[in-house]
Amino acid sequence: MIFEKGRIVYSFIVPFAKPIDPKKTNFAVGLYDDSYYVDIVMDKNDPVRFDGNQPQNCQYQIKEDKKNSIYSGLVNPLTIFLNCGTKKNI
Repeated sequence: MIFEKGRIVYSFIVPFAKPIDPKKTNFAVGLYDDSYYVDIVMDKNDPVRFDGNQPQNCQYQIKEDKKNSIYSGLVNPLTIFLNCGTKKNI
């Protein structure tokens, strides 16, 4: 945690239970607090970072996840959708 421009900023890594091969499977992750106690905001300049050996054609989009709305359907959380060469589009 750091204190930056009047905000507390956390940086963290969430390990997967099983490894995911992004060349075979599309992947999506939503970052939100469903209790609305904490506001989670992605970095505007560098919201997604890749580490390790990634396929060269990885693309991501950040958009509202309308399938998993929260707060009794009032909010569609921002979700990162990752595609690294699977046939299905993001």
